[in-house]
Amino acid sequence: AATAVAFATREGDGAVVGYEIRTSADDAGTTRALEMQERLGDVFASLAGTGDARAVSADLATADGAPTATAFRRFPLPPVYPTSTYAFVAKFLPLAVAATWTYTLLVCAGNVAYERETGLEASMRAFGLPLWTHWAGHGVACAILLGAAALFCGATVTSFGAALFTTNQSGSFVFLLLGLTVCAAIAMCFVVATLATDASVAAAGAAVTWLVSYLPYAYVSRPDVAGGLGAFPTALLCFLPSSAQGLGFAAMAQWEAEGVGTGWGNLWRAPPANSAGDIGVPLGAALLMLALDFIGLAALALA
Repeated sequence: AATAVAFATREGDGAVVGYEIRTSADDAGTTRALEMQERLGDVFASLAGTGDARAVSADLATADGAPTATAFRRFPLPPVYPTSTYAFVAKFLPLAVAATWTYTLLVCAGNVAYERETGLEASMRAFGLPLWTHWAGHGVACAILLGAAALFCGATVTSFGAALFTTNQSGSFVFLLLGLTVCAAIAMCFVVATLATDASVAAAGAAVTWLVSYLPYAYVSRPDVAGGLGAFPTALLCFLPSSAQGLGFAAMAQWEAEGVGTGWGNLWRAPPANSAGDIGVPLGAALLMLALDFIGLAALALA
């Protein structure tokens, strides 16, 4: 099996500024890459700024074919994750968001339907109060609860010393994705509340709708399906908020696993297929879907 170490030097003085380890994209290759990184740690630190990269440069690649990058980190050595970690993130993080937000959404839908059931909404209209104040009050209350959860989730994956999304502008896009998901989820919750006959039906309907709408993403993210449907059918299947946020996290995980990260320059480019997945939908498309979800569902609830 091939393992290679490539050192990056600064143009001009040739000072060592980073290195990259490449090996085969399997569990054994990942183990070799991390072992090589551990052995090089002390030596690389001693080389920083000297420009003497050739002293420990090793190229052990064989004729087995071009190696695939499985680990990368820059000096002064922030945390490193093999790409298999991002495959787990692309599947677990959207599921965690869908599961943990369910209770807040069902409570919000139940409260909205309860006010209509008890006649409070009709009383507001009788006193001449605009209907939007009714929706705004519930929207703000739900947004505070979901916003706190989104803030904690975003901070967990971008900060606290073990960040997963740090390359390029990935951290900012994590919070943008979560913010749009909050808005779209609340709008979907309001639509369910307007269609329900009473508070209990509204609460149950909001929970079921939110969780069931995650299933399309669970399907398209399967290894035997991902990449085979095409970008447009995948986006169409995952148009509702619970699945759309999954597409966004999957795209970010693939860019992060590539060592590039998410930025404005690749926002509308399909993420590269790697061991983190092959979702095929750009992050920009996922953000646009969430924005359209929010506008369309909010308009439907107020109609």
